[in-house]
Amino acid sequence: MLSKYLRETMASRHKKIEQHPLQNELASGSISKERYAKYLQGLLSFHQEFEAALNEHADEAPLKGIIDPDYFMIERLEKDLGELGAAGRPAASGTNGLHHEKVENPLELLGILYVILGSKHGGKYMSKVLADKMGNGYHHYYLDPFDTKLGALWSKFVAEIDALPLSDEERDTVLKGSISAYDAFTQSSDFAMAS
Repeated sequence: MLSKYLRETMASRHKKIEQHPLQNELASGSISKERYAKYLQGLLSFHQEFEAALNEHADEAPLKGIIDPDYFMIERLEKDLGELGAAGRPAASGTNGLHHEKVENPLELLGILYVILGSKHGGKYMSKVLADKMGNGYHHYYLDPFDTKLGALWSKFVAEIDALPLSDEERDTVLKGSISAYDAFTQSSDFAMAS
């Protein structure tokens, strides 16, 4: 199964990003609003490129029939940045040390999407920890975009990708996309910590 392959193959990267100082600040609720905004700006830069490609290739195999409008995060990131008082200042790719390689292969895009959606499990926990830090009423649109729908949405996505008849070579191309997603999270974390 593709999901099992990705989970097991990416386990070391998953552990590494969890140990990043920025991720530790998020998980403990000790992150400042300024640093949190900088992190989200880095992610906005990544999502702008990723979602443009996802829109362009959504009707191609293996993405066709899998992509849900709920999977797009740009508006959520912009809402977060607006609430943090940082709207309109996304970090452009290639500036301030950020550079996201353009991905056009639909299989790689699927791998990126796997990591983004999977990250919402930890994001849900972080959003609760950060609730006190950011004040009552702050939702964390990016970290917890699906609320109570996360479990069902994730199960549906995993079932769909596990049903794909992929060759070993295609599976490894999906993995390549997953690696690039982890790299983007790391770069955005580094970008925020450098401020």
